[in-house]
Amino acid sequence: MRELKGVVLLKGFKDKNSRLYDKTEMFTAVYKKRLIGELVDNTAGLTVDLSKVSHAIDNIAVVNDDLVGDITVLDTPMGAIVQQLMETGVEFEPAIRGTGKVTSDLEVYELSLLTFDLRKK
Repeated sequence: MRELKGVVLLKGFKDKNSRLYDKTEMFTAVYKKRLIGELVDNTAGLTVDLSKVSHAIDNIAVVNDDLVGDITVLDTPMGAIVQQLMETGVEFEPAIRGTGKVTSDLEVYELSLLTFDLRKK
């Protein structure tokens, strides 16, 4: 298993689509949780498919204005793919997965966080 310490899950609490997540709401969603995620190409459904799990995320915390956590690549078939790709230099980034409402200013509220997946950078 490979461990990636202090990975930025959300820089400035924004995702790649410029949606802004409320810091307090996000912290409540992740407080003392260990999440499991999938290796994804684009989007995934609203459940985590255990046959596709590649990693676990824990030690999630707010550091400055970022949400960070530790990612452990698991000893699963999808985890093995992540590990092999990383060994060849492929880089991954976390991608938030959940549901919520979005204002016209792209602020997310009523967040129901499912996990942070990994996708190729």
